[in-house]
Amino acid sequence: MYYFDTNDENKALQETVWNEDIEENIFEYVRKSESFNYAISDDYKKVDIYMDET
Repeated sequence: MYYFDTNDENKALQETVWNEDIEENIFEYVRKSESFNYAISDDYKKVDIYMDET
């Protein structure tokens, strides 16, 4: 299931980061990311937000 319609521009957006690997707050990092900014500038079908602790 896709949360937005895929196209050549957005199919390349893929990102993974562990909060231990960055200095700033993980949520601030996400808000500054290219993927997040793309997602909020386009119409999307659904958004799931979750946090997993290991």
